[in-house]
Amino acid sequence: MAIRLETLALDSLVADPASPEDGSLWYRSDIDQVRVRINGITVDVISSGGHVIQDEGGSLTQRPILNFIGAGVVVTDNPGNDATDITIIGQGSYAETIIVWIPSGDRFYADVTHNLGTPDVLVTSYVPSSGLSVGLDDVDRTGDNVIRCWSKTNTEFVRVVVYSASPPRTMNQTISVWAPSGGRYYGDVAHNFATNDILVHAYTPTNSLSVGLDDIERTNTNTVRIWSATNTEDVRVTIFA
Repeated sequence: MAIRLETLALDSLVADPASPEDGSLWYRSDIDQVRVRINGITVDVISSGGHVIQDEGGSLTQRPILNFIGAGVVVTDNPGNDATDITIIGQGSYAETIIVWIPSGDRFYADVTHNLGTPDVLVTSYVPSSGLSVGLDDVDRTGDNVIRCWSKTNTEFVRVVVYSASPPRTMNQTISVWAPSGGRYYGDVAHNFATNDILVHAYTPTNSLSVGLDDIERTNTNTVRIWSATNTEDVRVTIFA
């Protein structure tokens, strides 16, 4: 049997009663929450229009306000579906230190297995003892979750970091026409990431092999200028934000 109360007057308190009896009901004005005592336990009264927030299936302490923080989270009201939509922008990274290099011809390689799946990835590398960047000779994607790193030497440990970002946090453009300038060539890539920090990855679209750019500069808020020593091939540019 359900009982509907059209009007209910509650004591307004700023702290829970010291020893409330089962069935006691009161209003906590400091946290804007109605509470009730049931079987010796004080619990919050949840309205049918609110949320129960859980982390991996475990309910969190109920609060009147839920605040999402960070550029990777977008929160929108969805009145058509009577819902609050939370969009988590997919971004991630995986790091591994290469200790053993396998010889192949006059070079050496090591495979890095990550867990980022099939999105475009950016690979950076550095010496773990000093933090100084290391220029890999080449990078291949040999599988959905495998990056093959090539080096001309096998004399040092190399820390490899694989970054992933899912739309709308990536922008792709192929440079087919290079503009001459002095003894070099450039192509401008437009994006929509404004003043956010960005990472730039370039590769040959026919075989996905990384391309060593001559230089990169940000010419304005939404434009990256890509410099190359040659103008003989198309280059696919991925910008991560």
